[in-house]
Amino acid sequence: MPVHRRRKNNLVWPEMKQTEEFLAAECNKVTMEERAQALDDIHCVGRALEEVPETRARLLNEFDILVQYERNPIYEIAINQNRAYVEDPSFRLRFLRCNMYDVHRSVRQMMRFLQHKATYFGEVKVAHDIIIDDLNDDDIKLLSSGLYHIQEERDQNGRVVLYLMNQILGKSSVDTMIKVAYYIFNNVLIPIPEVQSKGFVGVYYDVTKPEENLEMPGFTFLVTLMDVVASIPLRHSAVHICLKPIRSSLVLSNTLLFYTLNQSPADTRIRTRIHYGTDAELQLALRSHGIHTQRCPVDLEGNIRRDVSNTWFQKQEKTADTRHNPQLVVLNQPRPQDVLFGKGYGIQHHLGNFWFRNYLMSHRDAYDSAPQSLRTEISTKLARTMFENGTRFLKRAESGEWMEVDLHEATKKVGQLFRTFRKKA
Repeated sequence: MPVHRRRKNNLVWPEMKQTEEFLAAECNKVTMEERAQALDDIHCVGRALEEVPETRARLLNEFDILVQYERNPIYEIAINQNRAYVEDPSFRLRFLRCNMYDVHRSVRQMMRFLQHKATYFGEVKVAHDIIIDDLNDDDIKLLSSGLYHIQEERDQNGRVVLYLMNQILGKSSVDTMIKVAYYIFNNVLIPIPEVQSKGFVGVYYDVTKPEENLEMPGFTFLVTLMDVVASIPLRHSAVHICLKPIRSSLVLSNTLLFYTLNQSPADTRIRTRIHYGTDAELQLALRSHGIHTQRCPVDLEGNIRRDVSNTWFQKQEKTADTRHNPQLVVLNQPRPQDVLFGKGYGIQHHLGNFWFRNYLMSHRDAYDSAPQSLRTEISTKLARTMFENGTRFLKRAESGEWMEVDLHEATKKVGQLFRTFRKKA
């Protein structure tokens, strides 16, 4: 029996029957324990992944053995291009965490990830980070269009909430959709520690007006897009589909969602819920599942909130600009997570510096085993990850004020600490 129901008369919208019955059937395929875990995630009470260092080391070893056994051609390309990139434990752990530590699934996903990266960004980028400069004008236009919105507030379980608006689907090429999805997922979401441990919440929000015609992407478009998205090491801990009771829109949404969910992992399908109603009713449904809506990108009349939409992208642009901007930014006081330049007991025992040393120590083997020509790239990658996670690198000006430095200076600091480790070894 379908589990997602129309609120007013307890009947499923007939236009959505195919998708509703499909989701209900998926829930009936799993064990009681799996269903209970899915319900906990949907209702915002699921538990984060817990890692034991010994188990993590064993899984990484099994991962490496399987990679060497398979000798996939795309992996050989990556190894020859930048061994440190694909052998970095933090890179491999993304796939293990996404697949709940299933080593075989994790290795298969990584190979597909590298292959898709070669297809859409070129083989020269297989073992290198994708940056905003790798996107063309069409990609940037879609990135800033409001198609995606990363909510400033986390849900009640501390999970990141990502909105996908439907008004632009079908208006861009599949290549552009893929590259934008890749950039957002890999450069914004995955570096957030909570996303790797808790997954993220996806909200598909119908912003169609009654007088508007929704442009639908084709079947090949959907299959291609979902195949690439499935290769990205991100785990949906819950999916909420918010639909307006407009029959013409529901007919199109049913087709879109049925084929999209068919291409999604089984774990995602059993964590998907569909809600129907006005914007006020939809946002009430989201709140009942632990999602704060004060900063929802849609108001109660169904209009895009320009004061909220794209604020995440503006912050991302500012972060990217700061990396390339040699000017220092004056700050008031360091935060606990900041890294401080300088000497002395107070600097070295600052919480951010303590964490910084431990973070680099966990990547020391990959750095030491890399050829000299690649070590700067490793340092840059680590510094960039810290920037994206909100860490600032600060140094005192002659005036005594703390100043934020750019990515170049932060990279030099990373390399300097790695060299200090080697001297003390």
